[in-house]
Amino acid sequence: DAQLSEPVPFKSALANGCTHVLVLRTRPDGIDCMPRPSKVEAGMMRNFFAEMPDVVDYLVGMKHKELYCQDVLRLNAATQTPPAQGAQLLTIAPPEGVAEIGRLERRREMIFDGVKEGYKTSVNLLKSQPGLWPESDTATTPEQATERAFPVDLLSQEPALSRSAWIDTYLERRAEFCEGGVGTAPFNTDSV
Repeated sequence: DAQLSEPVPFKSALANGCTHVLVLRTRPDGIDCMPRPSKVEAGMMRNFFAEMPDVVDYLVGMKHKELYCQDVLRLNAATQTPPAQGAQLLTIAPPEGVAEIGRLERRREMIFDGVKEGYKTSVNLLKSQPGLWPESDTATTPEQATERAFPVDLLSQEPALSRSAWIDTYLERRAEFCEGGVGTAPFNTDSV
């Protein structure tokens, strides 16, 4: 399981020769990334991995969380101060103070708000880095770009269940999404 060996899998990308790595994190900066497991969790880990005492020690000792924290710190440092040479790492994460969305969350509004927050954070970071945001769209605020990409009326539509439904919806509403600026067309739809 990646949680045990590589909680944020950017090291594999570097080991495979990637020179530019973009890491999209779903957990906000500023969270406690080293919470202690409850007695119930520790007991479950001991029971589930009873035949693997090294794994139990690793999990109960929170070594996987320690590794995650180290990775987050390394990624944040590389994003704030990119190295002059070598691999370039860019991480995008929700800002400190943004509520985390639970792993079992199913409410559309909560998920939609999380998607919008992630998009806004991405736009904010891209606009702050020279050459990463279109010059023709510099006047657009992250909030405007987010509302353009994810209008609030999307929630009034019934969710589509097909694998390509989001592409179909985008293509149907493409002119509306792209009206007045750049920054909302994340892929070349000519090949779709």
